Amino acid sequence: MNKPDIFIIITDSARAFFSNSGDDREMPDFYKSLKDFVKCPRAYCSAPSSVMSGASIISSLDAYMISRNYDNFRFNNTFKINNIENLKSIDYDCKGFFVARELREKIGKLVGIDYENLPSKLRFSNRMWSNEDLNQYYNSYLKSNRNNKKPLFNVIWNNIRHDHNISKNLDELSSIIKDHNRWDNSIIFFLSDHGYPTKDKGITPEGLKRDNKTHDLWLTEDNIRIPFYFKTPYDYDYQIDDNVAATDIFPTIFNILGIDFKSSYSSAVSLTSKNKKRSKELKNRSIRVDSRFIGQNQRKTAIIKGYNKLVHNHDLNEFEFFELSDDYNYEKLINSKSREKKSFLEVYNQKEKKALDFQYDSQFSKYSLLNKEIFYGDYDEQLLSYLKENGVKKVDSIDK
Repeated sequence: MNKPDIFIIITDSARAFFSNSGDDREMPDFYKSLKDFVKCPRAYCSAPSSVMSGASIISSLDAYMISRNYDNFRFNNTFKINNIENLKSIDYDCKGFFVARELREKIGKLVGIDYENLPSKLRFSNRMWSNEDLNQYYNSYLKSNRNNKKPLFNVIWNNIRHDHNISKNLDELSSIIKDHNRWDNSIIFFLSDHGYPTKDKGITPEGLKRDNKTHDLWLTEDNIRIPFYFKTPYDYDYQIDDNVAATDIFPTIFNILGIDFKSSYSSAVSLTSKNKKRSKELKNRSIRVDSRFIGQNQRKTAIIKGYNKLVHNHDLNEFEFFELSDDYNYEKLINSKSREKKSFLEVYNQKEKKALDFQYDSQFSKYSLLNKEIFYGDYDEQLLSYLKENGVKKVDSIDK
């Protein structure tokens, strides 16, 4: 089989459901048209923050492992955690298209940027492009690659904010891919980077701006569950009812391409039917989601397993336990049985240790960091101080 084209299409801030909040973050009707896709109604982001969510997708790591703060991260190439490099090594043409300047600057350099086909009216320095302009730009790129024999890997990241025609623009984007004969037999993902709090919680974009807050502070289901659909040459028209995560994207891609996905730090799962252990791995998995990171105030961590969620408030050192359901906006605070809550605490402690081990190794590696390209800074003194104070020890081995 020829290598399939791969498209990851992310709609910023789109909820996984219709909440009747009357704002511009509701799930696009377009997703209802993806009838030949695999539907994953219980999908989670790794952090309700665009940059951190994107970094976790690219690395298949919990956002907390590579965090500096909610909109920045570290990529230490000693650890080879940028999955896109594996695609480039097998001759994929990798490019990213982002409406937001922040994403172009931070995620774009990890994916690759197309400088040749940018419409004359757009500038990379523009804070935000329209989704229509992004489609025009992407169409020009596909036209220029009409005779390109290389398979394509593209991330197309648009934005639901202030776009009441988002479904029309997503439909147009799909038509562009189809018109260039890139739709059939391709691997395609549609998802959002995170959700958004619903109006019934008293949280609105206007209120957040007034109070100088951001929505990433909440680990409620409406904010961390995401729409998630995919199709591959082996997967179409069925539903996965287990919890899945955006970090599962690259293990799925690699499984189909015959690339081994190995990382002692990742708990991501291949979602393709080619993964014969999929059911068992999904049934036993737990998902970590973080709001804010080391050294930041108002930091929280959620552990989701099955239909329960444990939330740790780091400032208060308090834990809350919730019952979940298939209802996207349901979560009930419960007094859990001690054994059940204890098992979640054990999972939290395991994930915390694994994340801190990784962060320690990314700072004090037994490999020389000299001449290794490290994005967004070398050593982080605040992080190192925190790790030392918490007694984190360097692990014995690192994935090369």
